Amino acid sequence: MKLKVLFVALLLSFCNSSFACGLIESLFTSENVSLEFVGKIEIKTPMKNERNIQVPISIEGGKWLENSAIGLGKINAKIEGGKVYITVFTCVGGTKNLFKGFTIKNAKSGEYEVFYKNPDNSIVSIGTIRI
Repeated sequence: MKLKVLFVALLLSFCNSSFACGLIESLFTSENVSLEFVGKIEIKTPMKNERNIQVPISIEGGKWLENSAIGLGKINAKIEGGKVYITVFTCVGGTKNLFKGFTIKNAKSGEYEVFYKNPDNSIVSIGTIRI
């Protein structure tokens, strides 16, 4: 049993030396959270690369700051018509690349309204972007 625990500990440290939102940690500790937990999200000007749109953001406040062991890990974004729905997921150990923003794949030119989708499926408008 001790060998198994040691193996898992070594695997976790190998997969992510910073102990912040690595693949193994996110499989077992990640969950989507409410906008209240995340804080105020400000959307910056989108940038286009070869296939995708990168949407930078800034985050202020939020209840996640009250617990040093749980950080914001990643943002999922989904396009439905002229709307983009985003959700933030937590992870143990802190943030990693979250504040770079989120990626929209295969987006067509135009204006999109961006919504935050809470775990209870309620949505909150957080802004618009033009691609």
